[in-house]
Amino acid sequence: MKIKKLEIVSYGKWFQKTFDIHQELQVFTGPNESGKSSVMNVVSGIFYGFPKRKSGKYSFESELSAVSGGKLTIDSERFGELVIERTVGKTKQTLTITKPNGEEVTDLTMDELLYNVSKENFEKTYAFNLQQLQDVKTISPDDLHRYFLSIGLSGSEQLLEVSEQFKKEADSMYTKSSSTRELDKKIKLLNQEAQKVRASKSQDEEYQQLLLEKQQLMQELAVEKNHLEQLQQTKDQLSNLVYLWPSYQQWQMVKEQITIADYQDFDGGLADEYQSLKAKEQQLQERLKKVEEQLFELSTSQEKTAEQVWFMENQASIEEIIHHQEEITNLVYDLQEAKKQLPLAAEQITILKQQLGIESGEELPLAFTIEEQNELHNALQKIDHLTQTKLVSVTNRAAVSEQIDQYQEKIAEMKEQLLPDKDVVEMQSYLNQAITISTPKQNFVPIILAVAFMILAFLLPQYKWLLIAAASMSAATFIWMAQKPKTIDDSQRDSFTKLLNRQANLETEIGIAEGMKQVSEQELANLAQKQCQLDEQIIALEATLKQAFEEKQYRKNGLPIETLIKDNPVKKLERLITNYTTLKASIHDLEVAKSNWLTKVTLWHKEEPRDLFDYLKQMQDSYHRLSLRLKEQELKAQQLTELTQEKSQLTTELETISTRITAIYQATETSDYDSFIAFWQEKTNQEELRKQELFLREMVASLAADYQEFADEEELQQASQISQQDFQTSQEKTMDITETLANCAQKITAMEESGIYQEQVASFYQDTQDMRELVVTWGANRLASEILERTLLTGKEDKLEDVVRDASTYFKRLTNERYQALQLSKTTAKVKRFDGKNFTLDQLSRGTLDQLYVAMRLAFVKNSAEFAPLPMIIDDGFVNFDIERKKVMLELLKEISQSVQIIYFTFDTDMAEYVKKEQITTLTRQ
Repeated sequence: MKIKKLEIVSYGKWFQKTFDIHQELQVFTGPNESGKSSVMNVVSGIFYGFPKRKSGKYSFESELSAVSGGKLTIDSERFGELVIERTVGKTKQTLTITKPNGEEVTDLTMDELLYNVSKENFEKTYAFNLQQLQDVKTISPDDLHRYFLSIGLSGSEQLLEVSEQFKKEADSMYTKSSSTRELDKKIKLLNQEAQKVRASKSQDEEYQQLLLEKQQLMQELAVEKNHLEQLQQTKDQLSNLVYLWPSYQQWQMVKEQITIADYQDFDGGLADEYQSLKAKEQQLQERLKKVEEQLFELSTSQEKTAEQVWFMENQASIEEIIHHQEEITNLVYDLQEAKKQLPLAAEQITILKQQLGIESGEELPLAFTIEEQNELHNALQKIDHLTQTKLVSVTNRAAVSEQIDQYQEKIAEMKEQLLPDKDVVEMQSYLNQAITISTPKQNFVPIILAVAFMILAFLLPQYKWLLIAAASMSAATFIWMAQKPKTIDDSQRDSFTKLLNRQANLETEIGIAEGMKQVSEQELANLAQKQCQLDEQIIALEATLKQAFEEKQYRKNGLPIETLIKDNPVKKLERLITNYTTLKASIHDLEVAKSNWLTKVTLWHKEEPRDLFDYLKQMQDSYHRLSLRLKEQELKAQQLTELTQEKSQLTTELETISTRITAIYQATETSDYDSFIAFWQEKTNQEELRKQELFLREMVASLAADYQEFADEEELQQASQISQQDFQTSQEKTMDITETLANCAQKITAMEESGIYQEQVASFYQDTQDMRELVVTWGANRLASEILERTLLTGKEDKLEDVVRDASTYFKRLTNERYQALQLSKTTAKVKRFDGKNFTLDQLSRGTLDQLYVAMRLAFVKNSAEFAPLPMIIDDGFVNFDIERKKVMLELLKEISQSVQIIYFTFDTDMAEYVKKEQITTLTRQ
């Protein structure tokens, strides 16, 4: 069975992820926490089921999905291509097996698919990691034998358990080391009774003669059996000689092909050294040719022109002028710039003096310090703030005065609408004489006004008592009007009542207006007082500003006071004057420096150049051009020196190589390349022949003396046939003696049954029958156990020997032939070193144990493939191997993967050096 594809629904860090699996060797590489263990656990979970949530095992549930698990697409030799899907939710696991077309397979179980290999056996054999390497110390032949019996047959584990039960029942009846079990006791009793019977039988003479004859026959039988064993050994020895005769003949032929010359004294790396020297010699010769060509080219380009000679003679003077040229160029530019800035600075000083009102020759006012400037600026801000506040106050006074005038006009209008006091008295007197009274009709205007006055009393606390008085008057008016009776049958009374009510309302409104007027008049007085205070503060601040300017000796000028305070122009004027003075001094210095430099140039060239900058540019161009040419020639001269040194070095190396090659020719008695290659080929052939001769010698050298007794193979065949005939004759004679001995024993038995010993014999017989029943029961259990094991063993004979042989081969390759073989017994396991010395497992190093464990695992899987070809899963099992052993290990994996699929998980990032790119899947932590 091989896995073709893994689809993870959700597991650990993986969600909706698909991996294509190589059919032979698949490598997953990545650092820790990259998901390698999750991929491995998904495969195991699909095969044997995922752990339960309460099992305490690795938690693989993902936050991205409520369902975990995945699918495996496999290719089975027995059932074809199938898709196995196993998922686990919060309550149950679901397993489905389908064909590629989606058709579900219901008549197939996972036990059948997995060849009845249990999860425990799969983890012990087909899946391992670094932590399991020490398990090799517990391996025994019985463990390997039992495992082979348990695979490849449905119900094998149950049959083994039944076999073990039969064996335990048999051991409870009898074992060689016990004397207390039932069958052991019965055997002891029969031995005691047999001694008694033999003592009684000795009294009978004929019986004694029969016993003597029986004894002689037994001795004769023993002699004949011994002779038969000797004939058996002779027969087997001759058969072995016949079997190995071709190997013996080949050994003789190989010995004749081996020459007398001994090539063992020659170093095995001599040929590699020779090839390396020849390759290096060719490279050096090619390089030497190129160097000589470059030397010729450089030597022809080193001649100097007259201009270059003149430049070299006057280079110091020219460089000094060039140095001053850079200096004077900057000097001229600085001088021109200074002359441009001087009139601008003078103009700025004149303008600022005019703004400050300073005449020529007058002293400058004192500049404000930063602290004084901050104080004056704060005072100016306060004046601005107070002025704004004053403007707001003036506006409010105008508004309040206008409001007072409005109240006055309104009061005058309402007083004009009032009735004369005389008319009001007459109407009240008339109404008081009324006889017929009806229910009064309420007028709520006074009470509304009373509430309004109380609200205003809370909002305007400075007029509280005035507003409370107005509210009281309005309430009293409401009460008086509520108690006024009214006649219901006189229309004139209604008219008087309305007039009186109107009169009362007007008086109330007049009272309210007069109260509001008084409030506004009080507010107007407060605003006037506040305005006076603001005027006083502004005057004080302005006086402070004036005093500050007088102390600094400021004159009247056209600049606003804000500018004088904020910009501090006097300090600016002082800086301008200082800069102007510095600039004039700088111009003077620059003029002097320019004059001095021109004096030098004039002295060297006998006349002053007309265009200074054009002259400097020409001089600079010539200097750079000639300097560049000289540098190129210096560089070529340096290259010429280096190439000359390299040529000398190459010549020396070629001489050294030639000396070494000559020494190799002398050591091998050759003269050139062809003769050396022929010599080395002959050496290689002789070494192969010696290895072959050694192998054949170990096989047949001990039999050489035996082969020399025979002239040819035909004579050996005849001797083997004669030995076979002698063996058959002795075997027939042994059968005749055995038959005569049986007749004698029969007579003795008859005498025992008819003589005086009948009672003892009868008792002995009864006990013998009882013992036979026990033996039958014991034998039945043992036989049943052996029959079950032999049934399971069908087709698997000698697998243990195959495992040990393959494990020895793998172990030998992994240890670079340091260890030659693995030896297993019932109780111990040993390994044989190249020098013949044996070691137990606890005497081996950790690294050697790892290699032995891996070798046994690989051999086990290889030999199990016939019965259960399941994929092998390895989780960094070779982390302790060095580079060479890891390389051998991967070669072994490639060989075994031809028959068994291998999935290898590792953090080694260099796997591309050993396996193909399409066999590698790289995982990351992201």
